[in-house]
Amino acid sequence: MFIHYAKVRQVKDPVRAHDFDAGIDFFVPNGDDAFYYENGNRAAKKQLIEIALCPNESALIPSGIKMEIAPGFVAIFRNKSFVASEKHIVCGADIIDSFYDGEIHIDVHNIGNNVEVIRKGMKIIQMLIVPVVHVKLECVDEKELYDEYNLEDAIRGVGGFGSTGTK
Repeated sequence: MFIHYAKVRQVKDPVRAHDFDAGIDFFVPNGDDAFYYENGNRAAKKQLIEIALCPNESALIPSGIKMEIAPGFVAIFRNKSFVASEKHIVCGADIIDSFYDGEIHIDVHNIGNNVEVIRKGMKIIQMLIVPVVHVKLECVDEKELYDEYNLEDAIRGVGGFGSTGTK
């Protein structure tokens, strides 16, 4: 199966580091036409040389990539382990549905205590292509919900978070 993509800025091609990796790495664009939006403020468009991302600050970075995602699939963006664990930069909005035909933007947040620098060409996030099961949702009475699965003594969820312990 092929996923077609086009580069709309100067950027490295998305790539797997190893043939059988699940994630496909995305990079910050290299060119002078790379821009970003700081703290969700689309009016504050600035030319990207590097981004000094302060603690609790966010950036929306154009990826330079448009792609065709087949019906029945979704692109899910996840953290790169080094970027998340060492730089404390994590991925925010991370779902791209099929039929979206705009440039993909990289939503990142600095959850650490230090200013972190994002540079041109940096490997920043990874993408997974995942099949989607399209189900129909139907609202039923709570009693019907338990009856359908024969759960007379439904105790899961009664205790809330952590109710089953950690061991």
